[in-house]
Amino acid sequence: MAMNRDYIGREYPAVDFEVSPGHIAAFAGAIGDTTPAFWDREAAREAGLGAEIAPPTFSTIPQIEKATEAAHDPGLGLDWAHVLHGDQEFEWFAPLLAGRKYMAISRIVDIRGRSPLEFITIETRIEDEEGQIAVRARATLISREDPT
Repeated sequence: MAMNRDYIGREYPAVDFEVSPGHIAAFAGAIGDTTPAFWDREAAREAGLGAEIAPPTFSTIPQIEKATEAAHDPGLGLDWAHVLHGDQEFEWFAPLLAGRKYMAISRIVDIRGRSPLEFITIETRIEDEEGQIAVRARATLISREDPT
């Protein structure tokens, strides 16, 4: 079944989240990154930052949550059983800082191709409380038709 191209441009409701020092430390620990500005407020301040910063790949957490919401929209017609991850890209404008609140908003920016392969690109913006974009992430998923 082809994806519904009427969904190109559809934006999904924002999800709010807060970046805490504990979340940053847990993520940095999970990826084995010992950069002092991730772990220590004083080290972050010495680096000219107001608080601990999240590792750049930390932004995958809200990005995946929001992109998954869009991809699971029943009217879209994407069959998760036949999806491959095709591409991932990030554009960083500002670090995600401990103690700050952000929101993630996703929208479908493109659906292209035709059976048996279609490509869907979902963009997620992570904005700070003032509405400034901190991160723009894009994920491209590949939908392949059921061969049976």
